[in-house]
Order: sequence, then structure tokens, then C-alpha cells
Amino acid sequence: MATATATATATATMEQQITALARQVGVDLVGFTDRARLADAPPSSDLRFTLPNAESAISLVVALDRGAVRKYITNAKLEPSPLVEEDWCTECNFCVATCPTQ
Repeated sequence: MATATATATATATMEQQITALARQVGVDLVGFTDRARLADAPPSSDLRFTLPNAESAISLVVALDRGAVRKYITNAKLEPSPLVEEDWCTECNFCVATCPTQ
């Protein structure tokens, strides 16, 4: 029992360290999963397909530039431009639930 507790503590500490490092480099969301949690998922979610020896996976999410995405989706003329400073969160309710700026 003590070994399981030590392993769980080490895993939690490693996840905290990975999350902290990811946040330092600009990652917005970090997720962790293992093969057991994905057992009922579609076959495309099977870690063994791309990483035969994988026991777990880490997902990193970086928010996209909303202005550039909106231009792409609406077929606006795309030209290289400086960073868009517009706050699309005030105009669009599509991603409010998961938006890291809210």
C-alpha cells in the first residue's frame, strides 16, 4: 500500500512540474491521461497506434490568434500582419466557456 501511495505522490508531483513548465512557455491548458482511461474511446485514441510502448499521454493546448482564425474562416484576404490586438471574446460567445482570457 505504501508503494502505491508513493507512486501516486511522485506522479502528482511530476504532473505539477510538467504543468508549471508548460505554463512558463505559454501553454494554456495541460491534460494527462493513461491507456486505462482511454479504454472505451474510439480506436483512433489508442496510444499504442502511434506509440506502442506508451502508458500515458500529455495534451498541451495553446490558444490561437482569434483575429487570424476569424479571417481564415470567413475567407478574408490573408496577408502577413502584426499581432492582432483585438479582443474577440467580447463579440463572440462561441468559446467563452473555455476561453483562458475570461
